[in-house]
Amino acid sequence: MATIKSFEVDRWSERDEKGRVQHIGMLKLGEVFEMLKEHLISKDMLPDEYFLMNRNDWNKDWELPDYDYAVCVPNFGGSEGIYLDISLIYRDEQEQKQYLNFATGKTLEESVDAFLKMSRIAAECSLMLNGRGSHYTKSDVDVSLNPEQALYLTNLLERNFINNMDTNERDMLTGILKQLVCVCYVSILAVCRQEGELFSLWLHDMPDVRLEALLAESSVQKGKLDELIGLIPVDDKQHLYLIREAKESGEYCLYTHDAGKYYHSFHKQEGRRLFGTKEEIINEIEALGRK
Repeated sequence: MATIKSFEVDRWSERDEKGRVQHIGMLKLGEVFEMLKEHLISKDMLPDEYFLMNRNDWNKDWELPDYDYAVCVPNFGGSEGIYLDISLIYRDEQEQKQYLNFATGKTLEESVDAFLKMSRIAAECSLMLNGRGSHYTKSDVDVSLNPEQALYLTNLLERNFINNMDTNERDMLTGILKQLVCVCYVSILAVCRQEGELFSLWLHDMPDVRLEALLAESSVQKGKLDELIGLIPVDDKQHLYLIREAKESGEYCLYTHDAGKYYHSFHKQEGRRLFGTKEEIINEIEALGRK
């Protein structure tokens, strides 16, 4: 089961003394397009010929219209390939319905498989643009693998093959795993203590099926972020410490797990690692949580 967060395209004011917020505008057109493009890249779903903004009558630095909904339609075009047209439907000052041609994508192939793949891309775009920051839970799978089987397959391939692969082979396998609809990649934050008040923060994308299994087998402590960070001992390379925000309470959770059950040699080469003081690491974690 995976949780999907759609794009927050609205801009809101800071809370006033009564905890209220006001709608103050929308994100810029170019900004949202780049968000959508990066999301498709992360899912290995970017159309293989092109994915472009339509700029005939608007500027990428303009704000999005406060649209009612986005329409994402795949179709066979006039030339070879499958097209994806994305339009934003909104009402102007006279309450007349207007259409803004937002983006277009195209595949190289013109086949049923290409059409079905573009339909899946269209569904992803619609979910991201129409959710307006909502969270959704995806529990079904579109291939004949359940989450346990997907975790077994992922671990099997990584344990037996990926450590011996060159970079191109490893990228190919990672791309294949990301295309499994039942395997969604989620961002994790792992913290370790180097010495004294010097820490490192490791950011990495992990298959959700592995993360769920990892958290289920971990011991967990809840509390304020600075207190939890202070509990981490100097790194003995035997444990993995994961930090996750508990949205409902505003606190954080520190999960402690046997590192030997997770680490593979290639993991040390992936992701992004930051070094800093306790305060710098806390600021980075909080900043990432606000994105």
